[in-house]
Formats: sequence, structure tokens, C-alpha cells
Amino acid sequence: MAYEAARHERTSRVVQGSAANTRRYHNPILGDPARAAGHVESELAAAPAMERFDWLYRHDATTTPITRGSP
Repeated sequence: MAYEAARHERTSRVVQGSAANTRRYHNPILGDPARAAGHVESELAAAPAMERFDWLYRHDATTTPITRGSP
């Protein structure tokens, strides 16, 4: 149980980020040439993506405290 508890907040955030990516990468705006460039620049370009996911890829799982709890 301690392992699951330690991971719950992070895994929930991963799931929420995944759902948000569905809206980002499958957005109807991408079908409109007049609006697509702005969407790509603000949502899909490297810099915004790196900012958005830095917390995910820079995480060091060996530093996550896991306390013993009830089984």
C-alpha cells in the first residue's frame, strides 16, 4: 500500500496530462490553416512541451519517500 500511496499523486498527474494531450494533438483548430500555426506555436512547439513535461522526465524515482504502512 505504501508504494501505491507514494505514486498516486504523480500517476494521477500523468493521466491528466495524457488527457490534455489528446485535446492538444487532436484539436480541430489544426484543421484550420489560419489558426493552426498559432496552436502549434503555443501548444506543440518544443519549448512549451519541454516546460509542460519537465517535471515528468526529470523525476528521480529513487528520491521518492516510501513509508511502511499497513498492508
